[in-house]
Amino acid sequence: MSDDEEVVIKKTKQVHYGSLEEQEKARLAALAAAVREGVEDNGGKELGDIQISSEYMELEEEMSKDKKALLEEFERRRKARQLNVSTDDDEVRRSLRQLGEPVCLFGEGPAERRVRLRDLLSYLGEDAIHKKLEEEEARIERDRGREGTWYHEGPPELRDARLWIARYSLPRAKQRLTKAREELKLPGSVRAAAKQESQRKASAMSIYCSQIGDSRPISFCRFSDDSQMLITSSW
Repeated sequence: MSDDEEVVIKKTKQVHYGSLEEQEKARLAALAAAVREGVEDNGGKELGDIQISSEYMELEEEMSKDKKALLEEFERRRKARQLNVSTDDDEVRRSLRQLGEPVCLFGEGPAERRVRLRDLLSYLGEDAIHKKLEEEEARIERDRGREGTWYHEGPPELRDARLWIARYSLPRAKQRLTKAREELKLPGSVRAAAKQESQRKASAMSIYCSQIGDSRPISFCRFSDDSQMLITSSW
């Protein structure tokens, strides 16, 4: 081998075993001590301007909040799987309507609707439907109480008019009932003959003209003695 030939020396790779955690802790401790004492490091750089903050971030609290929310979500899903929801689609629709939710979404089938109801109950509680029904019944009861019968004092003229109507109507109603009871005592053939005679007379009549007698249905009419006037009564 001549002197002109270059000798190539192959470096061997060094492999270190074990953790560097202890060495890193020692290095950081030495750096912190040097900063406190204000000395220079081996590179000659002044370390007096380096400041170490004593403030700490509450990472544990934030992590605990996230962990709590995750655990609550897992618990909710577990309860949702244990909820008993009816397989009857009509009953599922009624339950959604009682909860104030849409009965059907676009492209939603009975299975998806049932899953949606289960998820809603897992958020609102299994007895949410019963609570809604109780609230609805209480509201109806309150409205029924407001719509009750109430009275107020009227003028004396109203009392006099109603007394006159009663004195006029009650005797005539008594006469009509008495006549109806007497007609019931007649044989069936006699009553049938009377109905046939009335039908024959009615069929022999023809309409000459018509006129609106009132805004409500006409209940009774009667001609005057000279047949020149017609009096009507309506509802």
